[in-house]
Amino acid sequence: TTSRSADNYMSAWRAKTVEATDTAADLIKAVLTSEPGAKLADQQTVAKGQYLLFEIPCPTGFDDVEFLVSNEGVPERNFDGDFPGNLIVFRTLERTPKYVYPFQTPIGDLGRQKNRLNAIRDSIGAR
Repeated sequence: TTSRSADNYMSAWRAKTVEATDTAADLIKAVLTSEPGAKLADQQTVAKGQYLLFEIPCPTGFDDVEFLVSNEGVPERNFDGDFPGNLIVFRTLERTPKYVYPFQTPIGDLGRQKNRLNAIRDSIGAR
């Protein structure tokens, strides 16, 4: 993130599944069932794994939500928190933010995007 606020940061997730295509299918199902009007705008197999782009309606237009499901796992480091599964990195942004004049400060989304991502993560059982 480029934000200076820790509230706007979320770390990458670790999926329960070990195949990138299975994790991508889980993400597609989770987003399309939990977000009314959501549309899978792009899906690609890339060198690093699976790329997904969703367009999700919001009060100001659309949010773009992107996921990259890596087909490379984290090597076993003998850390307590390590477990097998795909690494999922993501970003979400409001396509047409509204600003407060004259300061040009974007109006916050009241946690809408963070809550959405938490619900998706919980839905697929990622950590």
